Amino acid sequence: MAVIHFRSSYCISVLLTWNPLVGSRVCGNPHGIIRKYGLLCCRRCFSSNAKEIGFIKYR
Repeated sequence: MAVIHFRSSYCISVLLTWNPLVGSRVCGNPHGIIRKYGLLCCRRCFSSNAKEIGFIKYR
């Protein structure tokens, strides 16, 4: 069994930044969370705020 050691400060900072039980940072919805690129918002909030964030729709 392999033991993986993490720096304790890294683990604490990850735990304090976002709780998955809370949900979206924008509206609090716990469903459909987009975690890629650290967005942590639900799909509806992302679609309404995509241009403000800097995403461009190509299709």
